Amino acid sequence: MPHLASHIIQLPVFSVQDGGILGRVQKLIVNPDDFKIVMLQVHLQTKFRPRYLLPHDIKLVDNNKLIIESANDLAEDEDLVRLKPYIKQPFLLCGANVVTQSSKKLGRVNDFSLSTNDFTATKLYLKSRSIWQFFYASHIIDRNMVVDVKDDNKTIVVKDSTIKLQKTSPSVLPAKS
Repeated sequence: MPHLASHIIQLPVFSVQDGGILGRVQKLIVNPDDFKIVMLQVHLQTKFRPRYLLPHDIKLVDNNKLIIESANDLAEDEDLVRLKPYIKQPFLLCGANVVTQSSKKLGRVNDFSLSTNDFTATKLYLKSRSIWQFFYASHIIDRNMVVDVKDDNKTIVVKDSTIKLQKTSPSVLPAKS
């Protein structure tokens, strides 16, 4: 079932074993290669340093809470050796600039939908400002349109949506009357 990232962020994390709320989701950290959620950063109510929750430890994403088995599913950054690069330089989809292959700026990612079956981003919701910066236009980009993520992890490149037409020779055009 798809959910919006803005809905998942700030959801309380509920532990079945402990029978209570452990903390709240702060960030969704994404792998820029396949747009899968690598981990969720959780702010605990009793700790100053955030903990990390791997998607396979999530039992259920409900409308008003995220359910896990126990507090042991929340890991410290020292425990996640393979995922250190994502912790040190996290790729956060929200706020990333989106440009086309022809370098046309489309806007910034405002939100994205993700499938809770495999925790993959499926659609990107963009906000772009007009010339006067008073009116906002929105775009929805499907994940299949993404071509690349630039090295700075702040820019997403998508396919151009224009169709190149072949030029016709003037002899084919009707004569002016």
